Parts: sequence; C-alpha cells; structure tokens
Amino acid sequence: MISGVLVVVFALAVAPGWAVARLGCFSVHDHPGRLTSFALAVAFPYGARHDLGFYDALVLFALTGLLYALEHRRSLQGKLLAVLAVGYGTARFFLDFLRATDLPYSDARYLGLPPAQFAALALIAYGIVRLARTSWHAAVTSPVTAEHSSSAVRP
Repeated sequence: MISGVLVVVFALAVAPGWAVARLGCFSVHDHPGRLTSFALAVAFPYGARHDLGFYDALVLFALTGLLYALEHRRSLQGKLLAVLAVGYGTARFFLDFLRATDLPYSDARYLGLPPAQFAALALIAYGIVRLARTSWHAAVTSPVTAEHSSSAVRP
C-alpha cells in the first residue's frame, strides 16, 4: 500500500505538472473544439474554435491552487488525490462536450461520448469512492464513535 504522504505529494505534483503539459497541447493546438465566437477562442484555419488544451490547463492550475489551499486542512488529510480526481474528472467530462466533431481527425464516439469522457467518469467514481471510504473509515475508527458505541452497550 502506498503511504499517505506519497499520495499527497503525488496529488500536489501531478496537478501543476499536468497543467504545464496541457500548455504544450495548447501551444500546438492538439485538442481543437467546436467553432465558436467565445472570447478565449483560438484562430484555426476554418474559423475560431475552443482550444481544450488551454481550458484543461486553466482547470488544472485552478485545481493546483485549491489543492495547495486544502493541503493543511485536517479534515482532508489523505484525500487530496480524490479531490483532484473528482475535480478534474468533472471538468473534463463537461469540457469534452466542446470537442470538435466536424474535423476528419475528430475522436471516435461510443454511445455518443469520446473515450476521454468515459475516463473522466472513471476518475469521478474513483474520487467519490476514495472520499466516501476515508470518511467512513474515519468515522469507524474515531474515538468519539467508539465512545458512543461502548456507552450504548452498557446496562
């Protein structure tokens, strides 16, 4: 089992590293979105489009700030990776509705969704399970819970 400290370090390192990687995607316009007149649109050969690499980078930089702000909260100890999974998975799921569908190299779709959206759902599920499990584990092993249950057994 991976130690809790390593999981926290991993979460705090992955978010900003991933954000920088997504800036690389943005610089080569690797993830074009639908045609748009949105203020953050990027000029592509056949019109202005959403650039999902840029949006992903913005989301990940925001999540980085959130994770560092939450790092010392006692109630979230050991849960930062789960917070990252839920936050990024949710953002990515909704951002992928902006993916281009009119380009010859558009992503394949299964049940109407690109594979990245299924991966985003898996991230969300992982994060929710981890958050629920650590909360349940904390409640079961809490001295307050043990105190209440032992007093309920006494005659």
